[in-house]
Amino acid sequence: MAAVLEVRDVSKKFSGLVAVDGVSLEAYEGEAVGLIGPNGAGKTTLFNMISGSIHPTSGRIYYNGRDITSLSPDRICRLGIARTFQIPQPFGDMTVLKNVETALLFGGRASKGGILPANAADICEMAGLADKKGMPARTLGVSDKKKLEMARAIATAPKVILLDEIASGLPVGEYGWATGLVRRLVGEFGLTVIWIEHVMRVIMRTVDRVYVLDHGSRIAHGKPEEVVNDEQVRQAYLGAKVG
Repeated sequence: MAAVLEVRDVSKKFSGLVAVDGVSLEAYEGEAVGLIGPNGAGKTTLFNMISGSIHPTSGRIYYNGRDITSLSPDRICRLGIARTFQIPQPFGDMTVLKNVETALLFGGRASKGGILPANAADICEMAGLADKKGMPARTLGVSDKKKLEMARAIATAPKVILLDEIASGLPVGEYGWATGLVRRLVGEFGLTVIWIEHVMRVIMRTVDRVYVLDHGSRIAHGKPEEVVNDEQVRQAYLGAKVG
């Protein structure tokens, strides 16, 4: 089976700093893939390259076999790759519903067969914001802003969603929302999810495979139970419990 998303030997240098160093990964249709590593490991930089906000210094990125390495973020979004951001930045003076309606203008819904909800109110409900639709986005708490990030990503009708720490900052009682929605996107809608997360007990119980970065390099890859027992991974986390 061909990979939906393939990153081949990608590197990114900022002046003398190597942020990502020869990283490769693959993600397939209908699976959840974890991307973990200590702070500064290069995870978000990798997402920035996949989504087109920055371009690799070397290496190539392919989506359904098409080279997207040099495409702009809007073109990549319209092809079917959406992302969330670690620090949500919604249109603060617009309502939750208007934020989602704006996201509906982007992406490639006509080519996706309308599998995901195509109505902003339905997307709000799916993301857990049914009772917050009329609120200005700036008035939302951290948890609801994370939900709005998800709703806006879903509204672009993606086939791949890049999640950047969607569970971080949530109260423990909200973890089930994050894992439940990811499982639904993968299992019910057949999406591919690549998830950066520091809340290990959340991500390790949800994803099918895990890639581990450290100092810009890939140091491990495998099923969650394999990765948590990898000595190099444990050293990267300085003895922190990862399972």
